[in-house]
Amino acid sequence: MRVPQWVLGFLLPYLAVAQFQPILNLWDKRFLNYQKPGPTDSRSPCPGLNALANHGFLPRNGRNVNALDIILGLFLGLGVSPETSGIVIAFGLVSSHNPLSLSLDLEDLRNHHFVIEHDCSFARNDALIGDNLNFNPKLWAIALKEMNKTSVVNPFNFGRGKAARVQDQRRRNPRTVYGPRAWFNGFSEVGLVLSTLGTVPGLAKLEYVRSLVEEERLPYHLGWRPRPFFCNLATMLGVGAASVLGDNYLLQTVASVVLSTPSEILQVFIPPNLDFLPELENMILSLGFDNGPMKKLSKALHAVSKHKKIVHRSTGTMQSVALQDLIAALGGDNDLQGSFAGTLESGLENQEQAIKAD
Repeated sequence: MRVPQWVLGFLLPYLAVAQFQPILNLWDKRFLNYQKPGPTDSRSPCPGLNALANHGFLPRNGRNVNALDIILGLFLGLGVSPETSGIVIAFGLVSSHNPLSLSLDLEDLRNHHFVIEHDCSFARNDALIGDNLNFNPKLWAIALKEMNKTSVVNPFNFGRGKAARVQDQRRRNPRTVYGPRAWFNGFSEVGLVLSTLGTVPGLAKLEYVRSLVEEERLPYHLGWRPRPFFCNLATMLGVGAASVLGDNYLLQTVASVVLSTPSEILQVFIPPNLDFLPELENMILSLGFDNGPMKKLSKALHAVSKHKKIVHRSTGTMQSVALQDLIAALGGDNDLQGSFAGTLESGLENQEQAIKAD
């Protein structure tokens, strides 16, 4: 039976996408081909991006890297869904008044005008008082002390580690800024790490986390295996938000956040101008991915951006409506989000014991 030409014409774009859709290959030789950077190689304050460059999922010299490189590298190396990595890097570029097509060296991400750079990092100093680019073992040890009490890291002890670092940094730098930007980026980092390295969303072996943070090395040699699309924006935000509950200084932390204006808090995770979203959707499609999830995210962002306030003026307390709506819009029935909820419901201790025995 001969297929009509008009049918072929209609199907051709979809067949092309399906033919070239990136596939995460667990036997990719790059997972075991770890090389430390050379003296002229460029690296960022982000251990995840550095690890991808050290394994060759990003250019090993770390130079002339663009958003397409990062989206593809994060998927092939860590299994991060393209809309998740795409929106994070896009927010960084757009908020610093750069086009999505910008190419940069990884070290450029240390500049404070990129919103993804922030004070109170887990293992870097504040830019105002020291080196905000390179790993600092003394600073990391502050967080690690809270996480080192078990062989499995969960959102709560990761959150305690973050809180300890914030308090430590405030002593080191009284002018440190732990406002909406650092707060949101901090818990997003927890969500990203525990989603990508987790055996289940929110739980990861400590040795995996240490390999990534300390050596900037993907823990493939330790038995970790990435899973495609396992880390998406819903699980990243859900796991990250749970880590806030581990903050022993929660009231002080929230107070430092709500001192900012509501619009400032909202703009941390939703830029005031969303005109770049169609371009980002096309970029994801050009890589061969299904851009349906990105379109869904775009719709959710437009809806949530209509919330003008997420701080109650009379009480001064945080309202999480916007963030909750965003997570729900990204997939209230999402399997991975449900898996994380199941992790909490069935008890972290039982899940941790299963991972330890693995």
